[in-house]
Amino acid sequence: GGGLFLQHWHIVLIVYLLMINLIGAMLVVSDKNRARQNRWRIRERSLFLAAALGGCPGVYFTMKKIRHKTQHKRFMVGLPVIFTAQLHKFLQSFADFLVYSAKFFHEICLKFQNEVI
Repeated sequence: GGGLFLQHWHIVLIVYLLMINLIGAMLVVSDKNRARQNRWRIRERSLFLAAALGGCPGVYFTMKKIRHKTQHKRFMVGLPVIFTAQLHKFLQSFADFLVYSAKFFHEICLKFQNEVI
C-alpha cells in the first residue's frame, strides 16, 4: 500500500537531485558556449533557480571546472550560501524526523509493555 511514490520516495528524491544537477550543469555549459559565440545568454536568475531547486553542486562545480562566472562574487559566494542553507534545512528536517520516530517508537514500546503486563 501507500503507492509507488511513497514506497520509493528516497529513489525519487535521488533521481530528482541528479536531474536538477544535470540540468544546472548543462545551463552553465550552454551559457559559456553562448558567451563565446556572442549569442543570447542564459539568464543569471535561471542559473540561480536551478541551484535553488537543488542543483547547487552541479551549477557550482561546473562553473569552477569550466571557469565560467568564477569572477562573479554573487555566484562564488551565493551558491555556497544557498547550498549551506539547503543542507541546514535538510539536516534539521532529518533531525526532526529522528526525534518524531524515537517518540513514536517509545509510545509503541510503552503500549506493548502495558499489554504484556
